Amino acid sequence: MRISYLGVYTNFMGTESQLREMATRKKAEHLKEHDFKSVGDNPLDKVPVSVRLPTHLAEYVRSQPNRNQWLIAAIAKQVEEEKQSRTAS
Repeated sequence: MRISYLGVYTNFMGTESQLREMATRKKAEHLKEHDFKSVGDNPLDKVPVSVRLPTHLAEYVRSQPNRNQWLIAAIAKQVEEEKQSRTAS
């Protein structure tokens, strides 16, 4: 059975029930701190948006102390600017 893990396809040598059990395991405690449910009053989408960046941009973004919130703020700012420019036209 071929499965995708973090975007990489691999052959899983096990039964379908073993695969289901793996998928439903409880998340390790140290990972729970990264379970973002909302930003302020805005609930987060269930599916993350993923993008590859040029190296210099990726390095800068990764250097941010709270990069998840930094990225949300940067995208929100760009969206607002585009909305304003469309209504001004």
